[in-house]
Parts: sequence; structure tokens; C-alpha cells
Amino acid sequence: AARGALARWVRRNAAPGMLAEGRVRVVLNKCEGLLSRGGSGDLEAAGEEALSLGFGEGVTVSAETGEGMADLYQALWTAFPSDAREAASEAHGQTIRVAVTGRPNVGKSTLVNSLLGYDRVLTGPKPGLTRDSVEVDLPWGGRDFTVVDTAGRVRGSKLPHYDDSGGAVAGRANEDAERAVHFAHVVVLVVDADQILRSVADHRQSSSYLTHFESTIAASALRHGRPLVVLANKMDLVDSADPEERDRVNRLLAEGLPDYQGVRLVPCSAKTGLGVGFLLPAVAEVYDMWRARVQTSHLNAWLEDLKRFHHGGGPTSILGSMRYAAQVKTRPPTFCFWTKKRRGKERKGENSVAKFLRHKLQESFGLTGIPIRVMFR
Repeated sequence: AARGALARWVRRNAAPGMLAEGRVRVVLNKCEGLLSRGGSGDLEAAGEEALSLGFGEGVTVSAETGEGMADLYQALWTAFPSDAREAASEAHGQTIRVAVTGRPNVGKSTLVNSLLGYDRVLTGPKPGLTRDSVEVDLPWGGRDFTVVDTAGRVRGSKLPHYDDSGGAVAGRANEDAERAVHFAHVVVLVVDADQILRSVADHRQSSSYLTHFESTIAASALRHGRPLVVLANKMDLVDSADPEERDRVNRLLAEGLPDYQGVRLVPCSAKTGLGVGFLLPAVAEVYDMWRARVQTSHLNAWLEDLKRFHHGGGPTSILGSMRYAAQVKTRPPTFCFWTKKRRGKERKGENSVAKFLRHKLQESFGLTGIPIRVMFR
């Protein structure tokens, strides 16, 4: 009875097309040894019960022993449209290029060594040891990553006094790091969590808990259309004082990125390895979102709903003149909105409308924290 009620609930709430396309499957778990022991009678009875639910033939598995997992994988894989399967294969076949950037002495090179599991790049207490970008290849989770360890970024006003060359070496390192960000797929901004808390305690940086220069680096990555992951390093220093400070660091970082809501935050300690394992999953997640494509039919249905809910005056009045929308490219997701002939007043309001649409697109299509571009025609 409970299974029948659940089946009825699924039929009522499944997304349009899922049932017709066979994308709801019944999985029969706890079938340990039935195939190897020749338990055909038990399998046949379970299969008939699965068929009675109305979702086709069930898939027999044992989560404990792993039996039947290949059949489950095949059932799930074939349930997706062919274009989605091709996109997934392409995404998993491409090397993800990750630029690790930030101010000097925040632990970027130590982080790269921690990811690799051995000392590949030079580290030490003195800032500026890394002068040139260093690339390392790293497989993880069936995917390939190229991690680029960049030199610490130095603010322009400090360059003349930063090194013995009058800032020439540091200036070239800045340019090299900016180039690495430009050619990366995902940018990891490393910040010093301990320094953030000390700055708050000293009542500094009241407007943002990132330094102004770190905010500039973040803005540059997003301006290039690159997804951003903020890694709060040196959490071992924070946790040793008060374990609850971890949550406080996350909150302060979120407050320090008011214009980039939803950017992934990863607290860790590169020195001890604490939390480092969460970085590459976060990178892979935002990379896949960065490559996402929204179906045109879904996008235009969303636009019609948006027009119905926002049909008043003000900047969003331009929505009424929009006839059609399409995603014209990925990496980053770029959306074009075709409108009727626009008056001068409407053209002036396009910046605020574009900001509104970016927020709504991120919110509606699971692209929170991903840079989105909007254009009008």
C-alpha cells in the first residue's frame, strides 16, 4: 500500500515528459545473491510487483554487495536524452583548468602541494617565493584537472618597494597571474581566514571582510566570465582558538561578497589537509554549471511567467516588450533577449534590467554564483 501511494505521488509530481520518456525507474534493492543462487522465483515475483507500479521493468541491485550496479548505471544513462549524454561525455572528457590566485603568503603553494600529496612547489614563511606560474596535472574522481599555482598578487601602489628590482619582477608576476586567470576555467581565490578574524577584532575592513585588493581580484575573475571559488585557508589557526569560528568565517566571507551571492566558499587548512578534499568537488560542480545550457522552450516559458509577475512600471517595464529569449553560448552562460523596437528611455534602463534578469536566471535555473551575461536585441 505504501509503495502504491508513493507511485501515485510520483505520477502527480513528476516533471512534464518524465513518465512518457521513461525517466522514472523502479530499483529493487537488497537482492544479495539472488542471481548467483538462482533465485528466479523471488526475482520474478519482485519484478511483477515493480511492473504493477506502472513505471516499467525494475532494476535489481544490491547496494551492499554491488550486484546489479552496472545495470542501474545503464538504465540511468539511457534515460537521459542523447544530447545530454553527449554533453556529459564532453564535460567529463575535458581537462578542467584551475587558477589558484590571491595575495602573497596566504598558502597557495601549500594548497597545491596538499592537493598533490607531495611537495611539488616551493613553500616557506617568506612571501614572494613563487615568481612564475607552475602548472601541475591532477586526476580526481574520474576527471582531469590542471592546477596553476600563481605568484602572490601585489597591489600596484606597493610594487615600487616590493622587491630589489623596484617592483619589476612582482609586476611581471602580476601580469602572469592575471593571464592564468584569463585562461582558466575556474578561479580559486585563496584568503587568510585567521587574518580576516584579526581584522574584524581590530575593527578594520568594516565595509568588507575581504581586502579591497582581494575584492578586485574576485571582480576581475567574474568580469572575465570565470566561476569563482573562495578558499578560506589557515583554518587550523582559527579552530585551535575556537571551533565555532569556522561558521563565523563563512558568514564574514559571504558578507564580504555582497555582489557575488552564491559563490562557493571552502574553509580548509592547506597545512594540515583539513577540508582540502572539498575543493575539487566544488570546482567540478561550478565548472559543470558554467557549461550548462537551458532549453529554449524552458527559457521562454520562464520569460512568460516573469512578464506576468512583473508587469508594472519602473525599470522592469521593458519586460513587456520582450518577445523571445535564447541562450546563445556557454562558458559563461550568455542569454539574449529579443525585444520590440525600444525607446530611448527603455535603452537607458537596460543595465538595471540586465542585473535583474541575471539574478532571476541564477535563481531559477540553478546557476547561483555563476557569472551570467545578458544582452538585448
